Amino acid sequence: MVRREWVLPFILQTDHTRKLDAGTWVPVTGGLGGQAIFLSELFSKSVPAPAHGEVEKDMVYFVDTYDVWDMKSGTRRPFR
Repeated sequence: MVRREWVLPFILQTDHTRKLDAGTWVPVTGGLGGQAIFLSELFSKSVPAPAHGEVEKDMVYFVDTYDVWDMKSGTRRPFR
């Protein structure tokens, strides 16, 4: 039997509390500040876009449906 453990460095461990108001939506305009967001049923991840190959900035990538949402133009297209 193999036992795997993952120890996070101290700088990555956080202890934060946030208050969220249910039902409050805030529109996002002007893009994502150069970030790209990957969304799926199981995870989400935000990355700085130009540093990751073909990932485009200000895009939301829907991994489960292979779609991309352009935050600046408000349009959807399939992955390339």
